[in-house]
Amino acid sequence: MKERLIIPLLLCLALVLSACGMDEFDPDEYVGEGLLTLFGIEVDNNQYFYNEVFVLGHLKVDESKSVKKDGKTYAPVTDKRINTYDELKRLLSEIYTEDAVMDILENYDFYKDIDGKLYYDLSDKDNTRKGCKWERMKDVAPEIEGREENTYVMEYKFACGKKDEFDEFTFVRTENGYRLTKLQYVD
Repeated sequence: MKERLIIPLLLCLALVLSACGMDEFDPDEYVGEGLLTLFGIEVDNNQYFYNEVFVLGHLKVDESKSVKKDGKTYAPVTDKRINTYDELKRLLSEIYTEDAVMDILENYDFYKDIDGKLYYDLSDKDNTRKGCKWERMKDVAPEIEGREENTYVMEYKFACGKKDEFDEFTFVRTENGYRLTKLQYVD
């Protein structure tokens, strides 16, 4: 009896949906809400690392407890979230591919592990860090710019003051989930 009711209902539903003038569904133009949320979190974390940790700023340090090592002066990092080199690597590996993590740590080598703690090379603070701290505009949906097996290229909109820009981010599926391929910056 129930089967007799279900089949006509399904036919009616199909007719209603086809009559609504809905655009044809293209699976290449679709990213599920879960992935969109994950990608957004990774983009926001990328901006944190770009703005506050590596390029436009650095983690807070206690210069009064600085030490000399290998001819350089290092100060311990006092950040509550990241205070060991292993923690820095772990957080990076949750956002970036293994190759990207290695590249980031090689290119931004002013953090060092000293006795299990994270230290910052004080000679680096003399570098003038100028630039705009771009923030993702969360009210603007990202667009798919490309999709291949295990890879998405997504375009996000960013704002800095009264300026706004679009930038593309590449997400690659790894054995640990989707990761960014590089420390990305808005140009």
